[in-house]
Amino acid sequence: MRIAIDANIPYLQDALSLHSAEIAVFEASEADSVRNAVEGAEALLCRSTIKVGENLLQGNAVRFVATATSGTDHFDDVWLRSAGISTASAPGSNARSVAEYVFTALFALAAKTGGSVLDKTLGIVGVGNVGSQVRDIAARLGMKTLLCDPPLKDATGDMQYIPLGDVLAGADILSIHVPLTAEGDYPTSGMIGQQEIAVMKNGAVLINAARGGVVKEPDALAARKSGKLSALVLDVFAGEPRFAPESALGADIATQHIAGHSFDGKLLGTQMVYESLCAWAGWEKLWDYRSHLTDRFPLPVLPPNIEHEESQVAAVVLSMYNFYEDDAAMKEMAALDDKARGKAFSAYRRNYRKRREFSAYYGYREDFPENVGRILVNLGVTLR
Repeated sequence: MRIAIDANIPYLQDALSLHSAEIAVFEASEADSVRNAVEGAEALLCRSTIKVGENLLQGNAVRFVATATSGTDHFDDVWLRSAGISTASAPGSNARSVAEYVFTALFALAAKTGGSVLDKTLGIVGVGNVGSQVRDIAARLGMKTLLCDPPLKDATGDMQYIPLGDVLAGADILSIHVPLTAEGDYPTSGMIGQQEIAVMKNGAVLINAARGGVVKEPDALAARKSGKLSALVLDVFAGEPRFAPESALGADIATQHIAGHSFDGKLLGTQMVYESLCAWAGWEKLWDYRSHLTDRFPLPVLPPNIEHEESQVAAVVLSMYNFYEDDAAMKEMAALDDKARGKAFSAYRRNYRKRREFSAYYGYREDFPENVGRILVNLGVTLR
């Protein structure tokens, strides 16, 4: 069996080497590389960096496609079904990573203002794999949450899912975790714009780590400039990879769609794609991603000059994941022309540094004030 695989799916070649298969590796940024790898292949294992549909697969032998990402926006589902091609994805593989991004941003913002995260009401729009992780961390931290997920409300009848307008009006922080859809009963394209922001509390924080196009960026930027929003965090942008430079410059934190790019999440995505291929091919599962996640890293001792508790938390979480490096790179990209900006955005994501999730870190209780230690444990850090 010939299998075409993206070079940027970590350890996938190692996993497939345990089976009798011909592996054709491609670079997603090079069209010829992709087409050459797919030619004669029966299976295609990719990320969200290529479009998978008729233009790529018409006339090829591919009968199975899997993406090592939770989203499948890059799949032409209608054509793939009509062609009899089976598909799989990795839903939830990066959910923890995105949730940690959200709380890193919140504590970093609190450190800048001397304010608090814990006494705020967090509105979560979309309570699937990512949103439920955000909800669970917030609950452990003792935060009040407001949840909006109309499809989930329809499916479960659960009254905890309330209308969007109620979440907008009641939340101090709004975090978006929905797919980008233009059709159906609950389209999300442009769902947060001028009218919705007007309903929000004065001084609210808006975070979009879902999909570009869900939030109308010009409206959010105008609200941030006027002070209606006290902070704006954008990890995703309309038209990626060619993002609008004003969005990067006008957001308090702007990153390259890397909220979910933890090493842990990527390896879980590899595992899920590998297992889906094994199920399709009738292979025994011989590889386990956890063997590559055994390293643990010590937390730094807190600097003595930080008194504000949530600033102390911010210092620790930023030592584990300093997204200000990403923000600075994003703002540098904003100075490039449109084509160069898009290339730089894609290259940054493709070559992203090895970032571990909070569970890979440990510390000692005596090194942290009691409340700070409690918050860190609730964020997923181990304190001994």
